[in-house]
Amino acid sequence: MSANEDCKGEFGRWLAAKRQALNGATQRDAAARAGFSRVQWARWESGANLPRRESIPAVARAVGAAEDETYRRAGYLPLAATSRVTIAGIDETGRTTRIRDLDDATAAEILAKINRMEDLLERLLGERPNGETS
Repeated sequence: MSANEDCKGEFGRWLAAKRQALNGATQRDAAARAGFSRVQWARWESGANLPRRESIPAVARAVGAAEDETYRRAGYLPLAATSRVTIAGIDETGRTTRIRDLDDATAAEILAKINRMEDLLERLLGERPNGETS
């Protein structure tokens, strides 16, 4: 049994609670927001299935949850962050300075947003921000 198999029921209970916290949204409401059928959503909430990894961002948006938390709840990421990421900058003298330490969850959320912005730019401009063409 995989880690994902172990957390189906817990994920389902969490997903149902997140949905219900949205002013009592129905399964149909949440499923429509995420682009899935009510039947598929019900399977997730009942613990029969988990969303596929590529579906997690849409599921997270539908219930107002952070993507990294949704990935973790579905068993795609470890529950505990074990490393830190440091955001650095350059001061007026040209020296590198530490601005802030981020935990894995925050770093993953920032990276997901950067990836979405790069995808949007690619669609708008026809090339990646680093100059690669699509």
